[in-house]
Amino acid sequence: MGRLRSFFGLFKFSRSVFFLEVILGFFIASGFFFSRWDFFLLFMVFISFSLLVYPGLYTINDILDLDSDKKHPEKRKRPIASGAISIRLAVVFSIFAISVGLVMGYLISMTLFFMELLFVLVNVVYSFRMKHVRFFELVFNGLTHPLRFYLGVVLAGGSGFIVITSSMLLVSMMFSTLKRENEIVKKHTAFRETLKRYVISELYLVYALVFVLLWLCFFYVTDSSKIFVLVEILIFIFAVGGYHFNGFSRRLLQKLMDPLL
Repeated sequence: MGRLRSFFGLFKFSRSVFFLEVILGFFIASGFFFSRWDFFLLFMVFISFSLLVYPGLYTINDILDLDSDKKHPEKRKRPIASGAISIRLAVVFSIFAISVGLVMGYLISMTLFFMELLFVLVNVVYSFRMKHVRFFELVFNGLTHPLRFYLGVVLAGGSGFIVITSSMLLVSMMFSTLKRENEIVKKHTAFRETLKRYVISELYLVYALVFVLLWLCFFYVTDSSKIFVLVEILIFIFAVGGYHFNGFSRRLLQKLMDPLL
């Protein structure tokens, strides 16, 4: 039973919540209307994308981070780092999950198939290279969130929404930066080599840049898009302000960041 629980741990079901970004993109691009076929389509995409392709990608990342995860006070409990799942089984699972997910994506839609290939490329580049490059890792770590939104847009047959997609990247970068600051504060530099290259004041500059660019997005867009970007600005204020000036908000964000980001 324990082995089965560890195997299911590879799926990281808690991160399936990010599929809401796909639904949001689809919902906006479709003019705030869902047909019965749309619900069925999104359900099939969820299986292909969130339950197959992405667990496979998460597993690749965990294999590459095995040595550092073994030393980490929280990540050492993960299936691969704890030894509950062997590297060999993890590799087989990763190849199988990604392959089946891509085949399923191809059968559902060529658009989905090519978008899933893009996600595989972004994650592989991040896992093998960009996660070790200061500042660039903040961009690549957050890039998949706006891409999820845009996946929803193109699945609905839409296009454009570039400014909104860009603003989502900015918010994602903010959360990535917040997570890095939190890891530095918790003295986790021994578990992530890139952390040693950061200075806290540099992360504050990233916050400032993101905040300014979000306001530029707000003044650029029109109509209902302004509300969307304004909500993102409020999220920024709550997250960054709450983390630095409110104990309860800080503890809440720490609990959310650890399993999700």
